[in-house]
Amino acid sequence: MLSRTTGDVVKSMATMVFNTDLCPMLPLVTSACTIISTSANTVASTFAQNYMMQQMKNARITLVEVKTKGHLPHLTAGKMVAKHISDVIHEWIARTEPLTSIPPSLLPSYDRLREEIRVLKEENMLLKRENEALKKPAIDETTKLATVSRPGGGSHESSPGSGGS
Repeated sequence: MLSRTTGDVVKSMATMVFNTDLCPMLPLVTSACTIISTSANTVASTFAQNYMMQQMKNARITLVEVKTKGHLPHLTAGKMVAKHISDVIHEWIARTEPLTSIPPSLLPSYDRLREEIRVLKEENMLLKRENEALKKPAIDETTKLATVSRPGGGSHESSPGSGGS
C-alpha cells in the first residue's frame, strides 16, 4: 500500500511517525487492548508487538494476527479487521457485568426511574388488556342471539335451539 503512495506523502507520514513516540505512555495503559498485526509486516515486526505487550503490564491484551501482508491491515484486509474488531466488542459485551451497585448519590434518581418504569409497565399491561377486550365481539352470554340473513332480503334473530323460523 505504501509502495503506491507518492514520495511527499510517505515523507510526511514518516516524519510524523518518527517524531511521535508514545512508548513512554504504554505503562499507563490499564484498559483492555487488542493489538492487530499482519502475518507479514515489514514495518513493525513481532519485536514491536512483544515490546508493546511487555510495556503495557497493567492492561489485558489480546494479540490478533490478520492473514495479510503489509503494515496497514485496515486498508489491505478491511473486512477481516472489521470482523476481529466486532468479535472483540461482542466478547467484551458478553463479559461485562451488569451494574450491581448504585453509588449512594444516584440512588434517589435510580429509585425514581425504577418507579417510573414500573408504572409504565403497569399502564402498558392495562392498555394491552383494553385493546384485547376491544377486539373480542360483545356476545350476550344469556341469550346468545345471532342475526341470520334470509333469502328474501330480511333478517331474523334466532337463538340456538329455536330452529330459526
